[in-house]
Amino acid sequence: MENTAHPLTLKRKAFLQARSFGLQNESRFFIQNLSILVSAGMNIETALASVYEELHPGRMRSVVKEILQDVDEGMSFSKALEKAGVVNSYTLALVTIGETSGQLSKNLMIAAAQNEKEAQFRSRIRSALAYSSFVLIIALVVGIGTAWYVLPQIATFFTAFNVPLPLSTRIIISTGSFLQRFGYIFIPAFVLVFLSLFYFLFSFPKTRFIGHTVLFHLPLFKELIRSTEISRFGFIVGTMIQAGTPLPIIFDILPTTTTFKNYASLFEYMGDRIDEGYSFQKLFAEYKNLSSVLPSAVRQMVVAAEKSGTLSDTFIKVGTLYEGKVDAASRNIPAFLEPALILVIGCIVAFLCLGILLPIYQIGLHF
Repeated sequence: MENTAHPLTLKRKAFLQARSFGLQNESRFFIQNLSILVSAGMNIETALASVYEELHPGRMRSVVKEILQDVDEGMSFSKALEKAGVVNSYTLALVTIGETSGQLSKNLMIAAAQNEKEAQFRSRIRSALAYSSFVLIIALVVGIGTAWYVLPQIATFFTAFNVPLPLSTRIIISTGSFLQRFGYIFIPAFVLVFLSLFYFLFSFPKTRFIGHTVLFHLPLFKELIRSTEISRFGFIVGTMIQAGTPLPIIFDILPTTTTFKNYASLFEYMGDRIDEGYSFQKLFAEYKNLSSVLPSAVRQMVVAAEKSGTLSDTFIKVGTLYEGKVDAASRNIPAFLEPALILVIGCIVAFLCLGILLPIYQIGLHF
């Protein structure tokens, strides 16, 4: 029986991952609307039916229909939500604890607020990179088009003259000749390799830690990543403590809230040590290279809060403090990248101009 159950479990997991892909925003709005209706006094079945009626036909509507059917058949809302697989582990844990403690309305509101913050974090990071990425893509498209169509013509033109040419022109001629012969193979292969490399470095689950490690060692990106992770860490831990979630459960969930391996490893370590009865002060003291992911000021605040019994408020203050730093870092990145990209593009254009104009001048001297 175990041998047959295992592949079915994997199949179900793959199905849920495929179905939930691209539904982050709709899932967030679902929890947000549900929290409003439940806090207004509706029971969960009526609230689910109301949300279902408002949804447009699509994947999210079918998911909510499945949840509603399971709840009507006697399954708890948290189990139905877990079966549907469209909410994050943080939201699921809050719903489960809210049902058992009778505070489902409060916990849904907390989950909705944190999901909104997650969306804001993602939006800030995207906005920080959007313009620079657009400029880079346009530069690559124009550069590839110029190299493929213009350089071969320039190479043919200069080759016809039997005059000594400067190094920059010889490089342009060699590049143009190469692209004239192999461009139809080289350019598509270059684009494919570039996209594949980007995917494996930043998106593929098993290898994205490589790209994340590189980003974490770039000064501007490191500050943005660290501020985002600490802010998320503060808000999640603080709100879950307020919701009555035990610390071991919180730190079991935390590794799933980040895609950065160094933070996931830290949270796993903290969870293991908290299970063993360690205090925050003791586990902070034993973790190596902690200052690179969790600044001393944050550690001191948490240790002081543990002693005074104000952990939830302190973690939320940490989240708020570093939320402001996320704003500042997200403004600094485009302010640095835009002139850097313009400088690089200007150098390339200057090189092409010199490579084209200098030999024209020399050819004029020979005639």
